[in-house]
Amino acid sequence: MINIAVGSDDGYAPHAATLIHSLAAVHGRDKIKIYYYCDASLSAAVRGVLAAYCKKLGVGLQFLEVDPARFQGLHANERLPLLCWYRVCLADFLPEVDRILYLDTDIVAMQSVDEIFNMDMGDKLAAVVNDHLAAIAFPEVAKRVDIPYEDYFNSGVMLLNLKAIREAGGGERILKIARENMDRLYFPDQDALNLALGPRSIMLDSRWNYPPITARYFEHYRGNPMIESLPACRRVVAPDFKPALLHFLAQPKPWVAFDAYEYVWEYHRHRAHTPWAPSKKETLLWWMRTHMSWMQKTWRALRGSKAA
Repeated sequence: MINIAVGSDDGYAPHAATLIHSLAAVHGRDKIKIYYYCDASLSAAVRGVLAAYCKKLGVGLQFLEVDPARFQGLHANERLPLLCWYRVCLADFLPEVDRILYLDTDIVAMQSVDEIFNMDMGDKLAAVVNDHLAAIAFPEVAKRVDIPYEDYFNSGVMLLNLKAIREAGGGERILKIARENMDRLYFPDQDALNLALGPRSIMLDSRWNYPPITARYFEHYRGNPMIESLPACRRVVAPDFKPALLHFLAQPKPWVAFDAYEYVWEYHRHRAHTPWAPSKKETLLWWMRTHMSWMQKTWRALRGSKAA
């Protein structure tokens, strides 16, 4: 059984369901168990929908009710709700579980995660993927926490050795590091996880946390030396590169755009099988919105050719 940790409020539940469908599609029935951490922002009605959906897919589901009081005082806002901090305490929430794969809800699985879930971790705390886009677009992030660019990871995909994390001090240790370094944290929860787990982490291949918007970043930041020098940047453009986990970490998110960048359709393909599948009318409106500039250019070109 592969243990997966996700968390959301009502607003992100449709995206969590999309992720769950993609996992079920590549693994089959009775292979995945979802540990879904939440608080009162995930309503009873939505929990019921998720539970019925997971049962239909043959995916195990256990909700983890979290008391927000433990996380008061940590940096949180509209873009970074307090719920984002709950994952740092998964080792405490699940004393009976020794290993879990944490995934952000804006991820779609393209391949089985067996390969990494069953890897030998030894006494390492986590297995993670380098955040090559942060190195390009936000170079000050790693500098603020004194971490080399090639060692700074994106926390959207983390294979966590919960047993080793508990032995190292558990979630309280990570929260203590976060509170002691709050003025240094640019991406607060991610930076705290880097400080707490990074020195005892394994760096995975970039295909296990690939942002489809990478090509757009490379074009926008053309000439940035990191694109040529950072190993992760070179890896994602290698001829044999094939992403296993797609991470839609930047704007525009796939649920507001169909063709904004590579692989966006993979999200919509799985979303269509969830209880939150958009209607045909919504799909048409989304398509029109994301293609509006193209349609206007085409219309002007057609009118111009007729006039000639």
